[in-house]
Amino acid sequence: MSCKYCGIEFNYEDSHISTRLKEHINSSAKHKKLKKNYLERDKSGKQLTIEETQVRLKAKEQTAESVCHAFVYSLSLAGIPLQSTDGPLGQFARKWIPAARNMSTNSGHLRNKYLTDNFERHTDCIKHKIKKISLVFDESPDIIGRKTVNSLCSFCDDILKLNQFY
Repeated sequence: MSCKYCGIEFNYEDSHISTRLKEHINSSAKHKKLKKNYLERDKSGKQLTIEETQVRLKAKEQTAESVCHAFVYSLSLAGIPLQSTDGPLGQFARKWIPAARNMSTNSGHLRNKYLTDNFERHTDCIKHKIKKISLVFDESPDIIGRKTVNSLCSFCDDILKLNQFY
């Protein structure tokens, strides 16, 4: 079952389908706007134009892409291997997140496309933020006499105008 104005799908397997449907119809601003536009267009005898259809399709694809990027990003931050998307975790995401229904069931695709995109985005952010960096390495013995390497990393933040030490 799906809303003919919004395109949102409701599963019959869900025991709370009537509650979710009523909630969607009564409280969704997007639903009300699309329904109003549809009724106005229907009264005037016009259909959706090809451009409007393409804009809606593009918006839906961008939402699905951003969900996949966010899903892979959260898995990588949590240290969860992407192979887990082949199992129950991926099934859960595809069942309960409408935009993730088009997400690939192959973890290799997620790894090759979305993980590399996330990595490149973060390295670009680091490159833009860190312009001046200072690394100091020192070899000195610890209390027992073993040789250890001490390191100090500092970068200058142009926005805050101060040095931050790590």
